[in-house]
Amino acid sequence: MADTMFTRANPSPRYRELVELYRTMHTEVEKFLNVGPENTFPGISLPPEAHHIKGLIDRTGALSVLDYGSGKGKQYDLRNVKLATGEVVESIVDYWGIDYVHCYDPSYAKFSTLPQSRFDGVICTDVL
Repeated sequence: MADTMFTRANPSPRYRELVELYRTMHTEVEKFLNVGPENTFPGISLPPEAHHIKGLIDRTGALSVLDYGSGKGKQYDLRNVKLATGEVVESIVDYWGIDYVHCYDPSYAKFSTLPQSRFDGVICTDVL
């Protein structure tokens, strides 16, 4: 296996196993925590990091962001979001001052299509 080159077209068996596990968690009860599928991977890890991401956006002038491993993307539907700084903002996207966020999550059907666009920035707050 050491000679095997894993690529997007040829992912590792472990990657495939994890994607299937996460797909199941998106559609069925998460058995360990007994959390229903509507509440799995809702994006709650993003708001505490939003101010750090804003700093990067401001420094780079990014207008578009790919959220890799976005889960259900609910973090972008939240209103009156309290940040780790204590500040309350209308929404994450408005706070960042960007044009749009593209959600991608290989385990969530709604966002599982691999993006073909280019983005000014990529964020990943909970997957890696």
